[in-house]
Amino acid sequence: MGGTARTPRAWEPPRFSGIDGSERMIVKARAINAGERITYEVCDIEEYAYPERHMM
Repeated sequence: MGGTARTPRAWEPPRFSGIDGSERMIVKARAINAGERITYEVCDIEEYAYPERHMM
């Protein structure tokens, strides 16, 4: 009963990646949106190595 309202035990909050070709924009993004689940990388979108499990 109430199975759809249960939270899976293995649920983990999502991680976020911010990528931009500009170091300046990455510095600004880190200053505005810091968090342990957010990573930033200076990278061209065409060269970005997506994690094995990603959602697009």
